[in-house]
Amino acid sequence: MPLSADFSRASTSLPPKKSVAVLDRLLQENEELRARQTHLESRRAKDTTTPWHPTSISNDEGETSGTQILEQSDWFTHTKTSDTPIWIGEISDAAFATRFRQFACCSQTPSHIPRTQFASDDTISALAISTPAGPSPARAKLLVETALQFLRHSYHIVRRSEVLSMLNTGYLDQSNPSARAKMWALFAIGELRLGRCLSSSNELPGLAYFAVASDAMRMLNERPQLDVIETILLLILSALYSLEANRRHSACTFMGSALRLSTVMGLHVNIGDAYIPDPKIREHRIRVWWSVYILDRVLSAKTGLPLLISDDDISVDLPSRNSDLNSEDFGNEKHLVTVVRLAKIAGNISRSLYVRTPQRGTFLQRVEKIREELSSWKEQLPDYVKHDFDQAGEGDEYPQPVNLTLQLSFNQLFILATRPVLLFVFRQHVGEVITTSTDRALPDHARDIADACIRSARQSCRLLSQSWINGDFGIFDYSYVQYLFSAAIILAIAGTLGRETSQGDIDEFNLAAGFLQQLEKNGNLAAMEFCSHIEETKLTLEALRSANYPQRRLSTSNNVGPQPSESLHSSFIDQSSSIAGSNEIRHVLHNADGSPLSLSFLDDWIYDNALQQLCWQEQ
Repeated sequence: MPLSADFSRASTSLPPKKSVAVLDRLLQENEELRARQTHLESRRAKDTTTPWHPTSISNDEGETSGTQILEQSDWFTHTKTSDTPIWIGEISDAAFATRFRQFACCSQTPSHIPRTQFASDDTISALAISTPAGPSPARAKLLVETALQFLRHSYHIVRRSEVLSMLNTGYLDQSNPSARAKMWALFAIGELRLGRCLSSSNELPGLAYFAVASDAMRMLNERPQLDVIETILLLILSALYSLEANRRHSACTFMGSALRLSTVMGLHVNIGDAYIPDPKIREHRIRVWWSVYILDRVLSAKTGLPLLISDDDISVDLPSRNSDLNSEDFGNEKHLVTVVRLAKIAGNISRSLYVRTPQRGTFLQRVEKIREELSSWKEQLPDYVKHDFDQAGEGDEYPQPVNLTLQLSFNQLFILATRPVLLFVFRQHVGEVITTSTDRALPDHARDIADACIRSARQSCRLLSQSWINGDFGIFDYSYVQYLFSAAIILAIAGTLGRETSQGDIDEFNLAAGFLQQLEKNGNLAAMEFCSHIEETKLTLEALRSANYPQRRLSTSNNVGPQPSESLHSSFIDQSSSIAGSNEIRHVLHNADGSPLSLSFLDDWIYDNALQQLCWQEQ
């Protein structure tokens, strides 16, 4: 099935009878663009030295006004290890944790904690000078099998039969440096997945193998050969290891090189039988491409860096199955397609909710669109996966590891899409004056979005706790550590809202913090970074308690003014309730009388206040 069938594009041909309606729509869009341009020019005219201050919002403001997510100026952090400021993506979990602490303290200036816990360049350079001794045949097979088991869940990077054949024929063959480096990369990932603590030399497991593998990529061919695909695979493997080593910028650089090489080779488009008659090689190319695509979207959702290729530029078929493919080399194509479609939503979140370029509709409308996409993705799951999703975390039911990863990835994307609204709800709860209107009620649909965000975080914490109990939680698994930290910060916010469930949320936050501290002791570099944020968050929560922070119910559209502490919504108490479906999503976009809601109340708060010109200095 070609990508154009799954990622549909608008047709340029229209029936004559619709031409008038189309013309009217074009004229309307033209007026909207003119109004948006005027809005942008007025923002540019503002004095950038003006201190941070709340921005008034008109109730009569149109629903498409204020579509710019961030202020004109990007924001950076200075570190002692770099001679240039480092760009920070607002989508990152560390940035969100900093925002929460900033607003909890009613501070105009955020106090960010720079990322300094990662394998250093000097260490990797020193290890690359001398080639490490290869593992014994038995150890080598164990490492490769471990790496392949990890990779086949979400990626297709190498063919298992070829890798095992290389092990038997001599993987240290000097005549094929690319293949040899690929084996070193597999050893590195295998060591990392098997590792339970740092090595005897206090290094990350597999770091010596990774150093040699990454050093082998200094020379790139000008003309792409079929063997160059091994270089692409090596770049992907290096990106994955870099991510596990908390070297996110290196991971993105490796990923960028892999994607550019892939497009040079034409992996993003279909190739005919006449050019490559072997169906196995053709399918291998297809699946390698989609692995590159998945990792590009995943990294963008983690760091906020722009997507490296648009969906409109991709026309290659999705992974498929035919009688010529063996299951040893080509895994479940349905599962890989499911991951591809989830990665597409991750790209949509990064591109529509965390960018400065003007977007159609208000912020909340774009959030609702992402929720609809996630709901649709969930409905299209294969039956064997959907059962695990429906029962995840309920009673004694526990998903299969491969489906658990999907569930956690889904929850993380839902949290990414909805947590800015939760932050707004928290901001309202703090009582800081955000608008010039003192009687503005919190819209019901904003409250519902915030509640759904909290439910997703609760479910992730339950699943990760059970994963820890079952022994499925990898000590050096970056994604699981990230999901745990992301959910913990959401629960910390939920614990401040003065609800009947708040104490339970604080308890879950402390439990997640304990897991992160244990991972920190075991040498997980990402956990070291996140624990510094956790400690600051604990201090923030303690400061709120010490100040006898008022616990009151938020004003809603049906309830204006302070109320006694109680649950905002009955469904919020039920931790097992599922995320709202598409029918509920459409319902909350209207008032009780059926009139459309103005969804622009959140935009100016985000554009002018929440994300305005940050100057984060290293502590």
